[in-house]
Amino acid sequence: MLKFALVVVAIVFMCADPGLTDSVDDVCPPYIITGDKKYLQVHGNKCYFFHLYPFSERQYWDAQDTCEFSSGNLAMPKTEEINDFLVDALSGYNLTVEVFIGLDDMIIEGEFRWKDGSKLITQKFYNNFAPDTGIFRTRDTRNNDCVTLNSVTNTWQDIDCRRGFFRRLSDYKQERFFICEYEGKTVDSGTSSDDTPDTDSTDTATVDS
Repeated sequence: MLKFALVVVAIVFMCADPGLTDSVDDVCPPYIITGDKKYLQVHGNKCYFFHLYPFSERQYWDAQDTCEFSSGNLAMPKTEEINDFLVDALSGYNLTVEVFIGLDDMIIEGEFRWKDGSKLITQKFYNNFAPDTGIFRTRDTRNNDCVTLNSVTNTWQDIDCRRGFFRRLSDYKQERFFICEYEGKTVDSGTSSDDTPDTDSTDTATVDS
């Protein structure tokens, strides 16, 4: 009788909160769902693949290629909510090292853009990062193009991720774990909560060359 009551309570609780019924199978594109779903998580209408398993570290370029191969991008935490979700998820995996996210200033030094092409707009939650640190510092920024997220300190850091023939000869590598982001099976036709504000805004986050 007690077991039956617990089952009923669980069903009622799940129905009371529709968010609890969202699952990897409901949201994630079928072509990225593997037998082991440990590294797949859902947030909103997005599916995230956490490449944190052994030997999955990649250079920034290769990490983005891996995501694009499955019609995704490196994760883009454009809002505090998404950033906190990624930080909490990484903490749940007991990860203490930084991971690549889809943000870089490869095209114009100091002008950071997400992998979907939109500019990084300074929003209030970025104040969490200390002045003149990470990607917001005003010194020693040249060639540090690719951004990582550190879930322990909840900060972003840009690192040197240049590539080239001579660097490959010297076995130069900046490999990190990474997170891929995919659109869910069903996407609301309205504006998503993680949309970047108008890219023409003058409030673009930049650092001096």
